[in-house]
Amino acid sequence: MGTIIRLKDANFTNSNLPKLGDYGKLITDDMHAMQQMLSQSNYLDDSTGSGNNLVYIGTGSTPVDPTFNNGILTLPDGWASKQTYHQYTAGVASGNSRTFVLLIKPNLVRTNYLWRYKNTGVGVSMVLNSAGKIQAVFKDKVMEISDALSTTRWNIVVFSASETTVKCSVNGSHPQTIIYANNGGAPVAPNGEQVVLGGTGTQGAIGDYAYSAIYNRALTESEMSSTFKAIKAWALTQKEIII
Repeated sequence: MGTIIRLKDANFTNSNLPKLGDYGKLITDDMHAMQQMLSQSNYLDDSTGSGNNLVYIGTGSTPVDPTFNNGILTLPDGWASKQTYHQYTAGVASGNSRTFVLLIKPNLVRTNYLWRYKNTGVGVSMVLNSAGKIQAVFKDKVMEISDALSTTRWNIVVFSASETTVKCSVNGSHPQTIIYANNGGAPVAPNGEQVVLGGTGTQGAIGDYAYSAIYNRALTESEMSSTFKAIKAWALTQKEIII
């Protein structure tokens, strides 16, 4: 007959032991695309298998190309100076409801887009200003919606726009919220628009990226929290990135 050994303080109420909820769950419902950026050969490919790859487009004569090494996509200063950008293969569904997730270590040379619709007259865009704070941009309004991102450590940003609000969480923080009705009304709803990572031209954000995902709906606050936890655990095991 076996012997049961009880370790000191190892019990079901020990707050120091990890819980299943600490690791979160990656939300896959209504995911438009996900770039895990694991391999040099296919780092822009859609990991969901749906084919919504990111496509690098360089229209200038001598664009400064992005680089990819050890699971990290680097957009250098000057990469967007020749109208270069990354665009998703397929347009998004109609409506303002959209969620964008980034694992990023930014370079704050200037204020730039993190993501936007190619047609800037629709939807909500996500901008990173030179102070490191996320801004929601819609209907010619620029609204600050996050604490400052770190430039020396990695950040997980979950940016969720619905038909009535936009919410943003950085590194698991409680989402900050902007209500459209209190700020001039909802933006014009996108309908099949192309989405651009990093903006176009000189508007593109620079820095290091290690993961991106886009959803054709707004994630709830609990889903935003779960997504942060899941990406945090994934980043550690897959890329040795500590959040």
